[in-house]
Amino acid sequence: MATIGLVIRPGIDEALKLGEELYAWAKKRRHKVVYGAAPGRSIGIDGAVSFSELAKEADPIVVLGGDGTLIGVARFVDKRSPVFLGVNFGNLGFLTEIKPTELFAVLEAFFKKKIKIGERSMLVAEVYRGKKR
Repeated sequence: MATIGLVIRPGIDEALKLGEELYAWAKKRRHKVVYGAAPGRSIGIDGAVSFSELAKEADPIVVLGGDGTLIGVARFVDKRSPVFLGVNFGNLGFLTEIKPTELFAVLEAFFKKKIKIGERSMLVAEVYRGKKR
């Protein structure tokens, strides 16, 4: 049994519908789903947690949105490196390469360890002007 993290960009009806389908798909396969919800947002899926909790306990993390949604969640990842499966509902899709119609095939391949995983680095920077951050 795996714990699948689910993040859905608000305001995209197709992403919400796919999230509900993913929830049913995962439950049928006895996977736990934790939903990463911003405070005050929920879609009625049991297990709504903060993004930092989601980043600690879920692998893979399925992001239904665009590159910005994925990056927004990725900044909560600390030392552990969960796999992000980014489903593109945005415009660019540099990081969210999976089409909505491909999600379940990619998940099946992930759990069978039959996909190639690409690693990405994340940089953290601070700007100082004088002595002020």
